[in-house]
Amino acid sequence: MVLGGGPNRIGQGIEFDYCCVHASLALREDGYETIMVNCNPETVSTDYDTSDRLYFEPVTLERCARNRAY
Repeated sequence: MVLGGGPNRIGQGIEFDYCCVHASLALREDGYETIMVNCNPETVSTDYDTSDRLYFEPVTLERCARNRAY
């Protein structure tokens, strides 16, 4: 499970999003099923080709635990 960087602020680059995308791609390359959880639908990490499952939800412990159970 890869957790997104959340909302971006003015002046903030896309470094967090870049890291999430490459983490997901590296895990998929190693044969893992990847789950991306991000509350910001405007990021590159929310591209449907980046991970096996994608959730647009707040990144909280409860939501992540529920998504992992599916």
